[in-house]
Amino acid sequence: MGAWVMIAFVVVLGVGVPVIQRVVENKRRIAYSQYALVHGLKFDADCGEPRLSIGDGFELFSRSWRQVWRDAFSGTRGGSAFQAFEFRYLGGGRGRGWHDSSVILWEIPEGACPQFIVAPEDLGDKILQFFGTQDFDFPEDKGFSDGFRLQGSNELAVRQLFGPAVRAFCLSHPGMYAAAHGRHLIFWREQALPEPAYLDPFFAEGDAFRQLLFK
Repeated sequence: MGAWVMIAFVVVLGVGVPVIQRVVENKRRIAYSQYALVHGLKFDADCGEPRLSIGDGFELFSRSWRQVWRDAFSGTRGGSAFQAFEFRYLGGGRGRGWHDSSVILWEIPEGACPQFIVAPEDLGDKILQFFGTQDFDFPEDKGFSDGFRLQGSNELAVRQLFGPAVRAFCLSHPGMYAAAHGRHLIFWREQALPEPAYLDPFFAEGDAFRQLLFK
């Protein structure tokens, strides 16, 4: 009898959890739609537009062949058009499981910004740098050099772009990531897209970084 009860429990759990997840996701998307309506933005649950426009070039979007792009907002902030969405990928090995990122995307003029990536620096990065992995350090700014990994295709141009004000912004916003490639700039955090109540601070943070780059 006990075995049958256990089997029934597993079956109910297997059926019930996906249903609950769909209900939660639907409520989340309704809240996002309402936020977009109030703030004059467009909301696309399937996120087709950003996925088609970005193309190749960003390391973030090359981490796995199993990806989910969803819950996209588009509109204008700070005088510039932007798109924001949630990006998920399925990792393997020690990083097995689904990983979420909240991403803001801007289209920029060709050549307006050198190719770069800035990301929090961890112990693994420091070990790789010992074996020659690229990282642009600033002797006059130990806090930034120890806290962030900065890479790019044109070292001089990237160093000029990351002046004192940009480096100070990074230090005051721990956990931020940003990258530029071709005609696109992205800013992200490695966490699920915020609930509607916290979208404004996230959008403001990303736009403040963008404006500093092109000040």
